[in-house]
Amino acid sequence: MAIDFDADILDTRDIIERLAELEAEDVELDEDEQEELEALVSLREQAEGQMEDWPHGETLIADHYFTEFAEQYASDMGAINGDAVWPINHIDWDEAAEDLKQDYSEYTLRGTTYWAR
Repeated sequence: MAIDFDADILDTRDIIERLAELEAEDVELDEDEQEELEALVSLREQAEGQMEDWPHGETLIADHYFTEFAEQYASDMGAINGDAVWPINHIDWDEAAEDLKQDYSEYTLRGTTYWAR
């Protein structure tokens, strides 16, 4: 199954599986599949030596989704109470997301920036 390059979140295990499909010797690729293969190989090369959990499942978060991800992450870790209105409605989530990015590395896939730990 082709990778959804417009997804908010990608899992490296899905990318690895798709690379195996596209790199199989008995597969003839059409133009779209060849472009997909090239994009995924480029991502794999960017991640080599930098993304320890690549083979075990690393989450790639699209830049356009990172602010929403940061807010959900804060809620999941108990840093905020989702039922509270104050002070949550005064938090600058864009700024909080930018600060969180310090713990992430930047990767590019088909012109889209993704972030991964």
